[in-house]
Amino acid sequence: MLLERPAIITSALGVRDRARDGETALVVDGLPRSYMDPANKTEIDKMCKVARKIVLERFTFQNHATRLLVVLDEAVLENSRS
Repeated sequence: MLLERPAIITSALGVRDRARDGETALVVDGLPRSYMDPANKTEIDKMCKVARKIVLERFTFQNHATRLLVVLDEAVLENSRS
């Protein structure tokens, strides 16, 4: 997504936590008919730009470190209750 390339992801548990079908990626059922149709190039190009923007805003080192610290704080708190 960061490279503005179409992300084509087979639908599975947790996929929609990271990718939004038709907005940042194409979530497909794995059958050949579910893959990209050349007639959708304009929509796919737009999707790629939106996906890149979201990746740059959301998946930063700062966000990752902040979330990791939250998880560690929760683990320490849970351990102290034991």
